[in-house]
Amino acid sequence: MHLLLYIVVLLLLLPFSANAEDIQAWTGTDTALELTYQVLRLVDRNQTLEIAKHPETRTEGCIFLDEHPSTSEVNQYMALLSISHALISYALPKPYRTAWQAVTIIDVGTAVNHNRQAGLAISFSF
Repeated sequence: MHLLLYIVVLLLLLPFSANAEDIQAWTGTDTALELTYQVLRLVDRNQTLEIAKHPETRTEGCIFLDEHPSTSEVNQYMALLSISHALISYALPKPYRTAWQAVTIIDVGTAVNHNRQAGLAISFSF
């Protein structure tokens, strides 16, 4: 679901033109929201790596990854999501940026919580 959401937003941005002042108006709130997303994405990555390392007992539910992805696939997918999120966040003008960041924080936070309820730890390792 995550990647599909990003693709839709990118497609919506193609015909969109904002002036440079709107795009550059990055605030401390934007930074805090982006860091929140990125930390949650790191936790999701670590939880997904645990799934990848234990294919005998766990399966991945993301439609963009195999049920038993390799650690390399997990790292590439999560890196793509993190980088694309930051780029989209930077490109969006206010108030779209804030809405985008809030919706995606809720999305990844929900995934992290679901994984936690399934018994996966919350960790911040790289």
